[in-house]
Amino acid sequence: MSRDWEEIGRQPSPSWYLDPVVAAQKRDVHLALIRKWWAAMGQECVLKTDLFEEAFGEDCILPALAPGARFVCGIDTASSTARAAFLRVPQARIVACDARRMCFKPGAFHVVVSTSTLDHFENKEDFSLALREIHGLLRPGGLLILTLDNPSNPLYWPLRFLSQTGLA
Repeated sequence: MSRDWEEIGRQPSPSWYLDPVVAAQKRDVHLALIRKWWAAMGQECVLKTDLFEEAFGEDCILPALAPGARFVCGIDTASSTARAAFLRVPQARIVACDARRMCFKPGAFHVVVSTSTLDHFENKEDFSLALREIHGLLRPGGLLILTLDNPSNPLYWPLRFLSQTGLA
């Protein structure tokens, strides 16, 4: 799986699924929801999983995620995507690592934002392993904000098919 993501990350502009207007709307909705949910949380240490948006899309949220945070970090399983994200968001700390094998100490983050990361796993075991790893990164009382792709969205299945077959 990570080799596929490496190939996608090497493309000059693989953000096939969102035009700029839709991407900006997605970004604004994500940020509003995130800020609402963590209004009372400390934001000292924040992690975002999956840097595809930061690397390629107008739906990038990492720079605006926690403006007052002491430590803001993003991870991606594909080093090519992590590298592209770093070029667009140099103020954040960017790390290439697999969500199933996190490279941070337990309890390192106040908030973890995981936007459409876990739905890329091909089986329940990998999904569960990544969720346990992400949960383990939270400090006691920390907050996990998790979003998954919506299979009820009428564009979900056609776009998934196109991306899996390499037609998109």
